Amino acid sequence: MSLMKKKIRQEFKGSCLMRANSKCEVCGFTPSDTKELDCHHIINREQIPNGGYVKENGIILCSYCHIQAEKFYETGVAESGYSVEDLFKIIKSSKELAVNKSKKL
Repeated sequence: MSLMKKKIRQEFKGSCLMRANSKCEVCGFTPSDTKELDCHHIINREQIPNGGYVKENGIILCSYCHIQAEKFYETGVAESGYSVEDLFKIIKSSKELAVNKSKKL
């Protein structure tokens, strides 16, 4: 991975962690180490300009919630509370906002 891409990914996770106060934004789990939290792309990286590495497209999730959110990409059916719309609502964002911010990367 290039240094530039690594920096972009670190800034992406850092800005999302700050917004989330280092806890899962769905269930509220607060680990002793933020390495236990993942930054999930709400819109898949391949479907958004520049990979969507903006806080408007990222949500901090614990391992359990991340698995629930990923089921949509594996099956095409979202678990209750984990749809793209649900996740955007939690972080007070939208697909339109995420796309527009991603275009500016």
